[in-house]
Amino acid sequence: MIERVIDHWLTETDERGFQIPFCQLLTLRGYRVVHVSKHGPQEQGKDIIAFDPKGEPCAYQLKVGDIGLGRWRSEVWPEVEELLDIPIEHPSVVAGAEHHSFLVTTGGLSDPVRRSITGRNRRREDSG
Repeated sequence: MIERVIDHWLTETDERGFQIPFCQLLTLRGYRVVHVSKHGPQEQGKDIIAFDPKGEPCAYQLKVGDIGLGRWRSEVWPEVEELLDIPIEHPSVVAGAEHHSFLVTTGGLSDPVRRSITGRNRRREDSG
């Protein structure tokens, strides 16, 4: 029963609706959350900024629902690109520090989107 309630909630909520529970999950796993976005043009692709248990800065972009190729290209990729390319600007993070970036969704990724992400990740790794 509880699984169906959670499943329904995750499919019906918006990004703000699962943002705080996601932060609570990070905290339970030893992360230190230092920023939660109010969702606006100033977020630079970073809905949540946290430090992992090793002290490494991490940034998260949250999306609800499934992500198909059209949505990926028009809505999600531009924000993920900012998530990856723009350094975290926060008093708790050393200016210009490298950070780990994560896309979190309550849905699934279509196969073309998954392949696009895999290819882009590979290209970034190859270029250093």
